[in-house]
Amino acid sequence: MHLYRFRITTDTIEDFVREIDISPSQTFEDFQKVFLESGPLSTEGKVYFYKTNARWVKQHEIAEQPMLSVSKEREVDDVRLEEHRLKLPYTHISIARFKDFVDDPHQKFMIEYRGADSYLFFMEMVKILETDSLANYPKCVTHNGDIPTKPIIIPEEILEKSRKPREQKPSFRAFAEEEIPEEEIEKEMKELMEDEVFGAIIEGKDIPSPAEAPRKLTAKEIAEEFGPEFADMLSPDEEEEYEDDDFVDEDINDEFGEDKSSRDFDDDL
Repeated sequence: MHLYRFRITTDTIEDFVREIDISPSQTFEDFQKVFLESGPLSTEGKVYFYKTNARWVKQHEIAEQPMLSVSKEREVDDVRLEEHRLKLPYTHISIARFKDFVDDPHQKFMIEYRGADSYLFFMEMVKILETDSLANYPKCVTHNGDIPTKPIIIPEEILEKSRKPREQKPSFRAFAEEEIPEEEIEKEMKELMEDEVFGAIIEGKDIPSPAEAPRKLTAKEIAEEFGPEFADMLSPDEEEEYEDDDFVDEDINDEFGEDKSSRDFDDDL
């Protein structure tokens, strides 16, 4: 009597390889038990076997129940997709014997595992060998690579990891109870009294209005005060840039005329 040896790999787990020997008369249900143990994979997940051609195109479904029954209550679009699967022949896993589905020396199958995590495995027959009458089959003979397991974290641990420490901010009472040196208070009051508005309020005086603040002279005022030659030289953009302090009421040497400070008034007549 001979055995089938199948090699199982996956693209999602690096270096994952399982090789399982099984008798042709045994079922896919027998194979599934050993496969889940070798994973290891939870038995609560759903396993679907598919016989494929050389290009991994599905030809026959082997499972505890067809995929259609899983999606009957889903949205209409999903049901339409599953209706297409009706064209795919289906056999229950408990009666599907390997000898009825192996017709190629390199027969291929696909395994879909759907549980907390989903995986797609590729299964291919790599050898036909003689049976060992003393061994129990199916049997996993090659075990490389492990399926990663996620650590179990209880909600309290998740909450503790996501919780950020609160920043301790001083309260208003802490500020109120804090003793401030008198020297610092006097310094602050002196600076406040130097402010024109605050000082007027403290001393009970009238607050100076904005109209009393220094303003810039217009071109007309400059002409009346210093002469038209000064006003004529100002452009519209520049005329507001001059204030009273910009002009000095004394004769100086400049580009507008000769220095008259050393000449007598009679010399000009």
